[in-house]
Amino acid sequence: MASPGIARQAPQPYLALRPEDAPAGDGEQVRLLVSGKSLELHLKLLPGMPERTAGLPDIPRLGLRLTLPAEFGAVEWFGRGPQETYVDRKSGAAIGRYVSTPAELYHPYVRPQETGNRTDTRWVAFRDSAGYGLLAAGMPRLDWSAIPYLTEDLDEGPVKTGRHTFDLPDRDLIAVHLDHRQLGVGGDNSWGAQALEKYRIPIETASWSIRLAPLGPGLGDPMELSRIEFPQPSTGRQFKEPR
Repeated sequence: MASPGIARQAPQPYLALRPEDAPAGDGEQVRLLVSGKSLELHLKLLPGMPERTAGLPDIPRLGLRLTLPAEFGAVEWFGRGPQETYVDRKSGAAIGRYVSTPAELYHPYVRPQETGNRTDTRWVAFRDSAGYGLLAAGMPRLDWSAIPYLTEDLDEGPVKTGRHTFDLPDRDLIAVHLDHRQLGVGGDNSWGAQALEKYRIPIETASWSIRLAPLGPGLGDPMELSRIEFPQPSTGRQFKEPR
């Protein structure tokens, strides 16, 4: 998905966004609902006309990517765990409240690759040593990962140079994915099989929402903050279907 750019400001509390290169009339793809010091992001994928998307492969993941300073490495979540899980690899992971660090959330496979996803998460919190940080809450759930490497470090493209974890660059950051969905692992035949159809992400219209809020001493427990519902405004632009 193209990075959204501010297109225009709608009546508050909405801030309407759409990709800078989107043709006029395609409608907003991102809508923000701001309430106090928190915000909700309402996102929609508008893939365009079928003749433009015919023949394209399934989408590997659908969501947001951001980086946080390395000091926000105290990670806590309420969802499946403690091990990594994917949509077709999760039945053995219990839903609970877990804590970890980006280094521990990264699984050192023999060859660096996609790793560290957690599914069916209600909320995930990133804090520093003083307790300040960021809360991301699913509406109702989200997938996420937070590791000390960028996606580009794990998979550089057709030519692979990072054959082992010690080949990866040292980065002073946390690469965070907050996903609506991610393609299943596949490999049901023990090697090579694609994910089953129900675990794939077809190129079609999709909508999802996520809530972001600050964390800090006295601001409340993430479990309680994730349950706060925003008042729904009576005005504001809704998503439009592509023409």
